[in-house]
Amino acid sequence: MRLDEFINYWFWKQHQQNAIGFLDFPITIRCTLNCRDCMQRVPLRENFDISVETLVKDLDSLFSNVAFVGEMSIMGGEPFIHNHLYELLDYIVRNYIKKIGSLVITTNGTIVPEKQVLELCRDNDIFISISDYSKTLPKITAYLERFEAIAKEVGVGNERKRWHWSEIGKFDEEYGQNDCSIEHMQLFNGKLWRCTLMAAGFYARLCDAVESIDYHILRNDNKGLHDFLDGRRPTTQCHMCRYPLEIGIDSAIQMNRS
Repeated sequence: MRLDEFINYWFWKQHQQNAIGFLDFPITIRCTLNCRDCMQRVPLRENFDISVETLVKDLDSLFSNVAFVGEMSIMGGEPFIHNHLYELLDYIVRNYIKKIGSLVITTNGTIVPEKQVLELCRDNDIFISISDYSKTLPKITAYLERFEAIAKEVGVGNERKRWHWSEIGKFDEEYGQNDCSIEHMQLFNGKLWRCTLMAAGFYARLCDAVESIDYHILRNDNKGLHDFLDGRRPTTQCHMCRYPLEIGIDSAIQMNRS
């Protein structure tokens, strides 16, 4: 049994409450980069910031039926591009921080946020994960170093991480059944998605989706959500990606902006 499955199993068995292991929470479909194989398919989607009112509504809907999230990643696009990030973080801290094991902001490191945002992160143990694309884009190295220096000065925990991105297509025919090592759900637009890549593909109009298999519409339905979370089930588009590092693709190859 995987960690995310165990967390949900334990909370339901002990308290009749739902829990989620790993959750992505996109707050903007805008970015400072224009990556060809963007995992959130940003270049293929309408670019906009999701309003704080919508984000708060989604959080309230989620936590009305979820007692605990092991790790929540606030992401984009580029989350530090959102003009009301402080307001959103403050709301999470005041209302839900005790229901989140680890709150993380995932950034490409090209924007240094306002000092009050960094101080809020420091004071509430909000960790910053910096996606390091300097191998593909050497010119951003200076941005990453500046970001790290300022974060260190304020006292915010941060770490650079390098990713192999998944490639669309050919997984089943070349490697057999997709067997994701971990399930990253996504909270977006009133829906809890079983797979963050599936959600991105749907909103980029690359694939269809089926309710109760691929996503659950958040409502006051504790048992219904549990049935959606219970057990490991593939999405209807599991053939869309391939994860093993040896067949991953180089991240952050840039497209020309139109």
